[in-house]
Formats: sequence, structure tokens, C-alpha cells
Amino acid sequence: MTRADHEHDFSDADRDSDADPSALRRLVIDQFLEPGGAAVRLFTTATLGEAGEDPFSSDAYARQSAQGEGMVAGTEPLTGSPVIAVNYHEIAEENRGAVEERLRRLRDLGPVLDPDVDVTGAHGPRIVVGVYDCYRDATLHATDLCHRLGLRAWVFPVFEAGDEPGTAGVTDAELADIAEVHELGFHTASHVRVDQVGEANVDREVRDVVARLTELAGRPPRLGAWRGGSRWDERHLGDRVLRELGVRYVMSNWALERVGR
Repeated sequence: MTRADHEHDFSDADRDSDADPSALRRLVIDQFLEPGGAAVRLFTTATLGEAGEDPFSSDAYARQSAQGEGMVAGTEPLTGSPVIAVNYHEIAEENRGAVEERLRRLRDLGPVLDPDVDVTGAHGPRIVVGVYDCYRDATLHATDLCHRLGLRAWVFPVFEAGDEPGTAGVTDAELADIAEVHELGFHTASHVRVDQVGEANVDREVRDVVARLTELAGRPPRLGAWRGGSRWDERHLGDRVLRELGVRYVMSNWALERVGR
């Protein structure tokens, strides 16, 4: 069966028969190629009223990307309570200098966002550094760099490599060490989209992962993110289970929102 494309879909095509990438997918793919990582302005539950009409469209994401880049570069006014996020997956060794420069600039914009304070309240500029999928060298380098720069990273592990070589390369012991300084977030076991979670795999992909993260960090994860950057949606089993398990926030590619808002 062919998977249709649509403007809210960030995921790569699953198979050759899938629809051609949307403008949104193409933009995200281009952002993956940025040596230092791409900055995006995220809205929160508290600031979505500032987003204007249709804040979750591909056009809105393009605007938020331009705003994030402008704020890091100093060409966009840093007014109100913007949240500027930079997310990392795999990091080529030759790009490490660019990553460090980008994170130093990001650090100068404001403190790291605290979900329990800043998602439902607006308190001036905040920043987010996300590290995804447990590419071993990238995760260990990024978390060490953030620690040296005084930044608290949000690390979203997966535990099964699946069809993406290099992912799930960080051991549980290393993740437990990382959790002493940074924060572990939910991202499924095998890197699936929320619409791929059903009764047959919800334990493996959601319940078992939250339990494992709780054991590693000594506390349950406060926030989660799905492959493809989708928002929390009551209609999805995976989202309902996250709520039942006490995950309080979901980060999409547009916003960081309170679960069950």
C-alpha cells in the first residue's frame, strides 16, 4: 500500500511507492544537511496564541525556521518569549566545530527551557537542544559538549537499530550517566511514527520504553517526541498511553505542548 504524503508529514518515505516528498519533508531534509544544525522557533502551549492563523502548516514551519535562524544570527528581534530549538541526529566529525559555534550562539540567547515552568507560562527567551536516536558518536559528543557549555540537553533514545544503521548505539549504562546531567525523553523503541503504534506493539514501543527510561534516569520522562515530529493527538493509541504513563509534554516540529491540553 502506498503511503500518501501531506503537509504535516516530516517522515521519510517508507518505500519507493510512497508519494513524492512534500515541501515540508524537503525543508527538513535540507535542514539535516546544515553543518551546525538548524534552528527553529517552537511555540509552546502558552505562546500558541502568538502563532497566527494555521500555526501547524508547512508554511508556518518555514516561517518558524527562518525566525529561529534569524534569532541565532542576531538578525531577528528576540522579543517576547520565543523558544529556539536546535535538534541533532547524526553529526559528522568534520561538522563538530560548526556545532560548537551554533550551540555557543544558542546559549547566549537565554536559559534552557524547563517544561514544568515554561510550557504553560511565558517567561522570556528559552532554548532547547535535542539529541535524537542514539547515534553513538553524535550522542556522546553532543552531550559532552553541552555539559562543557553549561547546557542541559534533551536526549531522545531509541533502543532498536532497525533499518537505520548507527542508531541505538549508546548503552544503558552510558544513558544512565547522561541522565545525571541531561534529560532523557521518550522516542519509542524502534523509531516508529505514532500512527504505526497499535495494540500489537504498544507495550514494546511505548510502555516498556517509558519503564526503561524511568529505571535509567531514576525518574519518569517528562516529555516525548515521535518520529516525524507529530503533535499529541487523542485519536492515537500511542499518545493516549503516553498520557496514562504520565508523560506530560510532547515536542513536535512546531511546538512543545502540554499533553491532553
